[in-house]
Amino acid sequence: MADGQASEGVAAARVRGTKDMKTVVISGAVLVGFFFVGLAALYWLNPADHLPAFVPGYDPESDKRHFTHGLGMLVIALMAFALAALRGWGD
Repeated sequence: MADGQASEGVAAARVRGTKDMKTVVISGAVLVGFFFVGLAALYWLNPADHLPAFVPGYDPESDKRHFTHGLGMLVIALMAFALAALRGWGD
């Protein structure tokens, strides 16, 4: 009898662990999505000479805006939001 109760406790702990991991994945995907939305805005709102030096596309002698870099960041953000939405679908 005690063995059956122990296995039920282990099963309940696995379910809790799975739900906790699902929450971590959803939260992480949403944070990544917002980060890439911010990067997209950075690329669209600032010319290349005003970008931070560590960002791809920085050119101190150019005043062009990197629309395609921003579009790529937006696509990555949408994929992260889609991941979060699909992981949370069954709740």
